[in-house]
Amino acid sequence: MNSELVTNLPDNCDEFFAMYDQTLKSLLDDSAPLIQFAGNRRRRRAPWYTAQCRDIKAKTRRLEKIYRRKRTEEAEIAWRRQFTLQRTVFQQMYAEYWSTAVRESTDSKSLWRRMSSLLHPSSQFVNPFSPSDIASYFISKIESIRQSTDAASRPTILARATVALDNFDPVTVQEVQKLLATVSAKQCALDPVPTWLIKQCANVLAPVITSMANMSLSAAVFPSNQKHAIIKPILKKPDLDVCDLKSYRPVSNLSFISKFLERLVLRRLFSHCDDNRLLPKYQSGYRPQHSTETALVCVVNHVLHSIDDGEVCALVLLDLSAAFDTVDHQHLLDVMHDRFGIHGPVHDWFASYISGRSQTVTVNSVCSLPARLVCGVPQGSVLGPVKFIVYTEELASVIDNVPAVLPHFYADDTQLLMSTRPDGVTAVCRVLEQCVCDVQTWCSSRRLQLNPAKTELIWFGSQVNMERLATSDISVHVGQTVIEPSDRVRDLGVILDSSMSMRQHIAKVTSTCFFHLRRLRKIGKVLDQDNRNRLVCAFILTRIDYCNSLFAGLPDSALAPLQRVLHAAARFVGGLQPRDHVTATMMKLHWLPVRQRITYKLCCLMHGVVHGHAPEYVVDMVVPVSHLPGRSHLRSAQRGHFDIPRSRTAFGSRSFSTAAPLAWNELPADIRDITTTVTFKKHLKTLLFNVAYGPAFL
Repeated sequence: MNSELVTNLPDNCDEFFAMYDQTLKSLLDDSAPLIQFAGNRRRRRAPWYTAQCRDIKAKTRRLEKIYRRKRTEEAEIAWRRQFTLQRTVFQQMYAEYWSTAVRESTDSKSLWRRMSSLLHPSSQFVNPFSPSDIASYFISKIESIRQSTDAASRPTILARATVALDNFDPVTVQEVQKLLATVSAKQCALDPVPTWLIKQCANVLAPVITSMANMSLSAAVFPSNQKHAIIKPILKKPDLDVCDLKSYRPVSNLSFISKFLERLVLRRLFSHCDDNRLLPKYQSGYRPQHSTETALVCVVNHVLHSIDDGEVCALVLLDLSAAFDTVDHQHLLDVMHDRFGIHGPVHDWFASYISGRSQTVTVNSVCSLPARLVCGVPQGSVLGPVKFIVYTEELASVIDNVPAVLPHFYADDTQLLMSTRPDGVTAVCRVLEQCVCDVQTWCSSRRLQLNPAKTELIWFGSQVNMERLATSDISVHVGQTVIEPSDRVRDLGVILDSSMSMRQHIAKVTSTCFFHLRRLRKIGKVLDQDNRNRLVCAFILTRIDYCNSLFAGLPDSALAPLQRVLHAAARFVGGLQPRDHVTATMMKLHWLPVRQRITYKLCCLMHGVVHGHAPEYVVDMVVPVSHLPGRSHLRSAQRGHFDIPRSRTAFGSRSFSTAAPLAWNELPADIRDITTTVTFKKHLKTLLFNVAYGPAFL
């Protein structure tokens, strides 16, 4: 690359980033200039339709005209032969194109985007609102929330002693090259060149990007031309009314280089937080080694133990209105300074990052006027969600002040758990009311708004205890809003019912999987087995495996629907008939049955516990035998076994703290001693295959 971007670097951060965009854009225009042409009403050609297809079709048309003019047998035979050849070639080109598209898709999102265009969805979503209408709604909503919290008292931020982060570690070329190789190829209309081209030119651009990043960090400036976002209104849920503005959330589409710079900063911020244990123990959002599954494992483990102890358990799911968009910038900077020890140039860089931002709403290729942002962190950014969990870090201390309430957080999703005997539900309701009121007051002081109308409540318990609650007032009052208990709630993508049978969630997963299987069957004949297997793994098996550690200990009757989905998927991949046996096909595909898939997940989580790759709250749920007084001399302690708590009912045996140690202790010692995660998973899967199908498979 022979340009000023390499030979004559500017001293100003804004000029450097502007030169980067301008240089790449000019190089792309020189090599592949943009050509504009007037649109027409011709039907859009299929992506697999090539020049060869066009020539064959033209020849078929010529032979058809000759036949219709001469009406001879020879002309008809020639036309029909050519038409058969055309159909064969078209089928081959169709199959080759989509097989290549499936094989070259880098992730499930891009794969599903291509498959959606192939499967021709019945209805295409068209946003009925103009960009200015949506932009006005988003702005007015934020203004309304801020006005409702104007009267709240200013927050009292309790400073804590911690190691200061006042300078960023320099960025290295090796770090940039490694990150470029692993980052996804998403791009934005603001990018000067496609992201895939930047990844291909990593060896040339990595030193330039390294210099840009180091200049930004050393000057404590986030470049001004990277602070603009293109907002795409996204439906919050597929079943919401598209004609209601409340159904949309603003998702920011940012330039690749701005998000790349954010990733470099995020590494340094997370390293500082982890080294000094600054984030709440029960915050699982956007943190390494944390996930929705680990959060739900903790919540469900508490619920199952409560039921096993003869108690009932209340779960309150709090809802915040436009949480990310109402973060107060000055409060955020104060929290980072007083609670996280972010000082000096690092504090100045974060102040530069959140100030002076703007956004434009785009709908159906039409854009609204740019709008300045006075609050909020951008959804769709890399640092935005992490800044939010930093902003709300002190909320855990507020809830801890209420006795016996166990909180758990996933970004802006807050869960409150509390257990009691059936005769103590009234007192628990009053405690939860006080806790929710404290949370509401705290949120108002931070310019956040708790939405009681969307807050949900559910009680868990055995059948006998739930019948006792039927005669009690088990609702929670928040101001003028009465939160009535539900029979089921959706928590982080999993449907939890009051009896913890998980049958409603399994039924929903089964229905969704069969829907996608029916869609995939439309194209099954044009794809080979490897591509069918990849599609099923991406869209069916991932749904079966999502949070399947919660299914531990369920009876076979509850897991049977998932096993039927697995069999139907195996028949689709293997090209079998509806009543053909699938065992041989599943063995060939290396698919574990549902029961073994659950054991596999439990053992993987336990491997993370043993080798320090699991959240702290998951580690606390299990106890090694060697840590128990009076049992450290036993052979089970020397073998690395974990304690299996006693259970009164089947609910206790289903909990993670019982089911996971049981699965781990049954593993051979040579597999438990494997430290590398990839090698452990490989040997574990081989072992479970032996259990499921017998030694003949090996």
